[in-house]
Amino acid sequence: MTKRVSSILQFTLVLNLLACLVNSCKNGDKNLFTPPQKLEDGLKISSLQDQKIDEKKVADLMDSIQKGVYSNIHSILIMRNGYLVFEKYFPGEDKIVGKLGSFNRQHHVDSLHDIRSISKSITGLAILIALKNEQIKSLDTKILDYFPEFNKYNFGYKSEITIRHLLTMSDGVDWNENISYSDTTNSEIQMNWYVKDPIAFYFSRSSTNKPGTVFNYSGGCTQLLAAIINKTTGLPIDEFVKKEIFDPLEIKHFEWVKGNGGIPIAASGLRLTSRDLIKIGSLYLNAGAWNGQQLISKDLITEAQKTQISIEPDFNYGFQIWLPTDEVSARKITTVEANGNGGQIIAVSKDFNSIIVITAGNYNRRDMGWESPDLYVKYIYPAMLK
Repeated sequence: MTKRVSSILQFTLVLNLLACLVNSCKNGDKNLFTPPQKLEDGLKISSLQDQKIDEKKVADLMDSIQKGVYSNIHSILIMRNGYLVFEKYFPGEDKIVGKLGSFNRQHHVDSLHDIRSISKSITGLAILIALKNEQIKSLDTKILDYFPEFNKYNFGYKSEITIRHLLTMSDGVDWNENISYSDTTNSEIQMNWYVKDPIAFYFSRSSTNKPGTVFNYSGGCTQLLAAIINKTTGLPIDEFVKKEIFDPLEIKHFEWVKGNGGIPIAASGLRLTSRDLIKIGSLYLNAGAWNGQQLISKDLITEAQKTQISIEPDFNYGFQIWLPTDEVSARKITTVEANGNGGQIIAVSKDFNSIIVITAGNYNRRDMGWESPDLYVKYIYPAMLK
């Protein structure tokens, strides 16, 4: 068989598969919406139909993915009313933070996936737990109180920075992540891979704004939060999170990539499965509780999801968590959203009592014309309006 004939046959097969998928979606093929597999992981299972989610709109989303409108999506999971109702995985190109090159794989229920800056939100949750445990006394404690070894920086704006300012990324420190993470001058890349001591790197930066006045996206803030966890609990961030979050959530398999200095990368180093991301989202949706166990105090997790600093109209920030507001069928819907480079999303909606997880492999892509939140704004949220 010639390469040309083989290519034609392969192309025809792909077209036939797409046609079958489209037809099955249009005809409401129930096989497309078979409830997720029941596993021994603490998640309850139901169906789209039983939780009043329009299957046709979800089928339209699947069709758009198969046609390449939304490229290199790796997983989509939907939880509503406490039940996992939809779980699909797709093959695609992927990367691992800190490693060169990419690889193709079939993503599945057990696949660890880079969650990149969703790591920030989990580090933020760790701070709230340390506060509940009284290991941290107040969010308004000055951060230099924890780092007497850097007392030479204890003057000017830097002397005013508190834990709260780190949580809201309003520390006023000169930090540039507004450029690609493939650019070696990106401040987080420098901190993670080009210095031995990320905390010294952070404190060495100049202060340009009064803390609490200007939002500036900064992995440095998150790395300082992780260092404060270490200072106050005696545990590095990965061990503290395992003990206080992952073990209670029955998250048994994870990786936390370490940077050049051998310290876990708090801002972007975590790798989790998609199902376990659903569990992280449940802490936001269920006021810090998981299966009847209160991991985070209700007051603290509620405060974390309030607007702490405004970025632009309908786009705000809480404690290491985004608060975008979108229009869905003439309704304003505010989402509590953890997201990460490449298209990683945990989207929590109290309006729909839902959690959506998306993973993807579009790292450092700023030229696509779409982002992962488009999937839930255009398809999944409207499917919940029926």
